[in-house]
Amino acid sequence: MVAVILGSGKNNSGFSALSYSLNKEDLGKGELMKIANFPIHLNEYSKDYELRNHLIMNSKLNRNISSKPIKNPQLHVVISSDGFKNTKEELTDVAEKWLKEMGYGEQPYVIVNHTDSTNNHVHVITSRVDINSGKKINDSNERYKSIDSLNRILGRTKTIKEQQKILNYNFKTLGQVKVVLDKYKIPYSENEKEILAKWGAKNFTFKNEDLDKTKENFKRKLQVKAILHNYKNKFDNSIFKITGGKVEYQSQLKEELKNKLGLEIVFHTKDDKTPFGYSLIDHKTKEIFKGSELLKMKEICNFTDNKITKDYYEELLNLKFDNYNSAKTVLKYKPFMLPLSNINKNTIPKEHLKQWVNYSNCNAFMKDYNCQILKDGDRIIIKNNYSKQVTDVTYDKDFNGLRDFRETNRHKEVELLLDDEPISLKNDYELDIVLKQFSNIFIDSSFEIPLKKKRKRKIKR
Repeated sequence: MVAVILGSGKNNSGFSALSYSLNKEDLGKGELMKIANFPIHLNEYSKDYELRNHLIMNSKLNRNISSKPIKNPQLHVVISSDGFKNTKEELTDVAEKWLKEMGYGEQPYVIVNHTDSTNNHVHVITSRVDINSGKKINDSNERYKSIDSLNRILGRTKTIKEQQKILNYNFKTLGQVKVVLDKYKIPYSENEKEILAKWGAKNFTFKNEDLDKTKENFKRKLQVKAILHNYKNKFDNSIFKITGGKVEYQSQLKEELKNKLGLEIVFHTKDDKTPFGYSLIDHKTKEIFKGSELLKMKEICNFTDNKITKDYYEELLNLKFDNYNSAKTVLKYKPFMLPLSNINKNTIPKEHLKQWVNYSNCNAFMKDYNCQILKDGDRIIIKNNYSKQVTDVTYDKDFNGLRDFRETNRHKEVELLLDDEPISLKNDYELDIVLKQFSNIFIDSSFEIPLKKKRKRKIKR
């Protein structure tokens, strides 16, 4: 998610962005999500020119006579999702928090959702003129403040601080600096003598003469080499490709080395072709090693033709499976993800999922509880899209009949039992005895039911 502050336009003083944003609603490509801090007579039913006139009037009420008029009173911001990962409601909530963080929370503002692009986004329009003081709201370093505010709202501040730490590692060459910057997608510019990295509101300059020229840590290098030799036989080293943006490469071995030992493999590639080499970042000692000096790439990497989109990869990675069979069912089209799957044998079905017995329609049950019922042969799997939990319920007594319910949309009829056996298995002689027993209970044997006499049909002559 990003927040982009749009520049001043020709009709900035006329708040033209408001008309542009609301007109998309008339075309069926937008929706008014929020209008706040306007006078009571101005609301969601007001015309766009009525809202604009109020903002224009407010921007001209400069209470400090000695100060110059504010030329560009309109603030127009677009808060955009990555594709449609975030809903219009989520974007609106972030937009309101962003306005508060930036000092515009008490200002009159309008938020409009647009769906006319490949990224779900909202337009935010407000005034830079404070409604109380008549002065311009402080906008110094506005774009940096915007980045920091959005990061705080989304909880990314901790991650960013952790990634900033990597810029203080023991780089020995500018080439190693570029390896890290490319890996963490940190924008930078370079020349022959230095590299300037821009991350958040800070700049980092790396000059060749300032890099650490101390001798390489050979003891640690031997330790890392021994670790690679040991781990390459323990975990799957089949490399698959992650597409959707800059191409990435992943394997179980690569993931285990990073998560358990802090050793991160960074591949070197060109034009999304198969990598031709790698470096290794040691997060424990803050050292960067050349891969070929540790272990040849072909010894720890088996490149395959398997590939997956980044969004689908992250979705599968977040699923929690109760056993290998449930993971195998969900990942049957991407079996190379099995070694990375999160399998926990202690996972049990959510109690509320047992409520399917109270539904007369299977689709209604799945919609209400946001779950999917997957079938693999005789096996029944429930995938809960809320908790990301995937559970095999094939032999769970609480889910007996779920298979029939899914296929027929009807609950299986409960069969009558006689002497702890289904009545359908009884023979005719046994059933006759049962019928006579019931007859003696409910009918007085002394009372005889008169037979209806058969009338003779008269024949016309």
